[in-house]
Amino acid sequence: MFGFNIALGHVSEYEHQHGRPLLSSLVVAKSENQPGKGFAPLAASLGYDVTDAEQFWRDEIKKTVAFWSSTDDTLLRDAAVDRVLGELEALKKLLGGL
Repeated sequence: MFGFNIALGHVSEYEHQHGRPLLSSLVVAKSENQPGKGFAPLAASLGYDVTDAEQFWRDEIKKTVAFWSSTDDTLLRDAAVDRVLGELEALKKLLGGL
């Protein structure tokens, strides 16, 4: 499970860097139906105000669902452009920083 938590943290950081809500807000501990213990500390490390951690989590769920349910073509294009730019950056590194 530890590897999953690290991967989930990377996804959250990536989404945050691209101005999107934290996708990890949708992941909950089955036994508690609450986010994992690392969710609020991660959000705080990214600069979010998590004074009321439960309310932050609930708000982030709403934002995440709204974002990924949107039919706004601009949001979809932005995600595609981000992916292409990431692949171009990887190619530049592979080719020696051209």
